[in-house]
Amino acid sequence: MTQVTELPVPPITRESHYGRETLVYRERPANVNAVVARSVERSPDKVALVFEDRRWTYRQLWEEARSFAAAIHRDYGIGRGERVAVLTGNTPEFAIAAVGISLLGAMLVPLNTRLKTRELTFMLENSRSKVLVATPEQWAKLSPTRKELPELEGVFVIDKAPEQGTRPWSDAMTGGTPPEVQVHEDEPLYLCYTSGTTGLPKGAVLTHFNLVHTLINYELVKGLTSDDVTLLGVPIFHITGLAAQFAQLLYQGGTIVLQRMPFRAGPALELIEQAGVTHFFGVPTIYIMLMYHPEFDRRDISTLRLAASGGAPLPPDVARAWNRRAPQVKFLNFYGLTETTSPATWLPDRYKLERPGSAGLPLPVAELKVVDDLGREVAADEVGELAIRGPMVFKEYWNNAEATARAFLPGGWFLTGDMARIDPDGFVHIMDRKKDMISRAGEKIYCAEVENVLYGHPGILEAAVVGQPDDFYGEVVKAVVVPRAGATLDETVIRTFVAERLADYKVPAVVEIRDELPRNPSGKVMKHRLRQPAETTSEAG
Repeated sequence: MTQVTELPVPPITRESHYGRETLVYRERPANVNAVVARSVERSPDKVALVFEDRRWTYRQLWEEARSFAAAIHRDYGIGRGERVAVLTGNTPEFAIAAVGISLLGAMLVPLNTRLKTRELTFMLENSRSKVLVATPEQWAKLSPTRKELPELEGVFVIDKAPEQGTRPWSDAMTGGTPPEVQVHEDEPLYLCYTSGTTGLPKGAVLTHFNLVHTLINYELVKGLTSDDVTLLGVPIFHITGLAAQFAQLLYQGGTIVLQRMPFRAGPALELIEQAGVTHFFGVPTIYIMLMYHPEFDRRDISTLRLAASGGAPLPPDVARAWNRRAPQVKFLNFYGLTETTSPATWLPDRYKLERPGSAGLPLPVAELKVVDDLGREVAADEVGELAIRGPMVFKEYWNNAEATARAFLPGGWFLTGDMARIDPDGFVHIMDRKKDMISRAGEKIYCAEVENVLYGHPGILEAAVVGQPDDFYGEVVKAVVVPRAGATLDETVIRTFVAERLADYKVPAVVEIRDELPRNPSGKVMKHRLRQPAETTSEAG
């Protein structure tokens, strides 16, 4: 086990939460509501949120959040532990709803706007969400399946006159005063869906306790203050956008500039210049897009001082190019998962070239070890599965005790599914994924989910999905299929079939049609052979 850090560490002790012993910060806010209330009290007239030509001060954000809380409590009985889903992407309504839901002790279910009807319906049904906030475009995906969601009582649609059975967002702004709810730090806050190894997403339950410790961790390593301005250019429905930018800047009392999705480098550079952005968080792909955009050298981005990267290590060539062209920018690399409420390790700026590819050092309250298949800790520099223990580790998978039990070793160690080694200096190096998962520009895709869809095609006999390295996205989806006798398949037909059922980033970028899949003597598909071009894997063996 290793617990190395270069940070000045505030007082730490051990406590028991969810039946697991963990390190904690001794002094911390009581819950996330206290975090936001503190910023409102300190700077009520400071700009908290910017979206295009609109601005909200902390007082206005707080008042609208309270109004939303009051409306959904009055009209739908939303209270402690109830689920409210938001499907709006990077909008001010998401921010207002997130704060309001928390005030009631309820759970925010942030939904990915890139998902299709089938995926969204499952999440709403599984979470038993009672209220949904959506844009018209997103609600159009779900309206035809409304009858399949009997527990969904209320739907607020923003920016458009509502259809029958829905309400305008303005109805949520006439709620009055919400009830005062005393929320304990161990109560749930977010229900974030992650891809499931069986093809069905799992809901990770994150608590106030989890997020408060994540915010303290980020404050320690980033050094942000109330003077900072972040450009939220990654999806707010992912844990990075939700915790590392949205919640973090509310905690600091800073300003959040929302950018519409999908991310576009030109508008992002314009926003950095116009808003005086000081902080940004993205995956390496985004930094490549920014650096090679024609506007990069024409825009004044001198206010940008801190850039954080996650999803994959920042390539050394990209880091060097940023050093040359924007030398004032300090880069920090983070490693974490939805289940760890974002970060578990960080790589300080000075190591980005000295230790390329490293996930960095553990954060102060994060304990890390590498274990073998029997759960035994291995020696330094030996490869095994990375296990993490700390207050940022999620409580459980929603209504899935079996998956929760499989995810933890005795002693409260969460098994990440990532193969890693920890060197003698305490730096973590992610080697591969034990789970069958693809990481495309930070988006996590489980192969089983795509395979299950492919098997639904009447012309496909067998299907296997792997990740293929890609210079821009890091990895893309590669599908290898075996057609049924007499069936005619081509890449366009297969990609269209998947695109109608899954989010666009899950659609195979590469499709190969083969006579058979390579298997080992026990009949298991040898996926490592599929990552090679077809002509090198078509031999028997």
